[in-house]
Amino acid sequence: FAGAINLERFEGPPLKDGIFASAPNYLYRTTGLDSIYQDSEYKLVVTNTQTGNVVTSKTVIVSKVGSIINPNPSSVYQYVNFADPSNPFVTKFSSSDNAKYYDLNIRFSYKEIDISNPSNFEIKSVFFRVGGVEKLNSANSLEIPVPYTTFYSALRRLIPVNPFVKREAEPLDFVLVGGAEELYTYYQVNRPPTGINQSIPQYTNIDGGIGIFSSKYSDAMNNKLLSSRSLDSLNNGTITKDLGFH
Repeated sequence: FAGAINLERFEGPPLKDGIFASAPNYLYRTTGLDSIYQDSEYKLVVTNTQTGNVVTSKTVIVSKVGSIINPNPSSVYQYVNFADPSNPFVTKFSSSDNAKYYDLNIRFSYKEIDISNPSNFEIKSVFFRVGGVEKLNSANSLEIPVPYTTFYSALRRLIPVNPFVKREAEPLDFVLVGGAEELYTYYQVNRPPTGINQSIPQYTNIDGGIGIFSSKYSDAMNNKLLSSRSLDSLNNGTITKDLGFH
């Protein structure tokens, strides 16, 4: 037992419109020597100073992904191939004890060059979710594929066509996010309904209130390069040929 940790409130950047207040965007953090330890259980206690009402919740802290097998984390620059529709690139990793699900995201960076003035360029990036996988029972090894259409369609959706620039692919990053059971349950409950009943039930794990108290852990595999086939599909493929990559 580590004792009580008092959290400090601070104002984060404004959020996009949604269910949470966009401004002020209040966040809470530990201070001083207080730390959050992996593989530990924490109880949240929130006291309303005006009414005296107290709400509580508990969660376990998700630890770091055990071992990333593919892409190879020890290879500084590794080529990855997304260009084979029938054989997708497969991300492989070992699981954490407290993570119930994993999401795979890709951060794709590129150089955007002004055609009329090639010395004028900017490094940009887009970030998108590839897919997810649930950890079943005590499974130690998990896989998430990166399908051809998922990768190239995301680039086509997120990068605008601009005839005044040319673009060059930069190294990309794989970002793996492991979430605790409460987050997985929340995502499952809030999936788009497919049956006759279109209502979405409300899920909360806050005793005396409404919300989600849980944890997640992010791990990145950086600086992976597109293979020559992947670059050819990016430059000349049907999906992305209008984006100006060369």
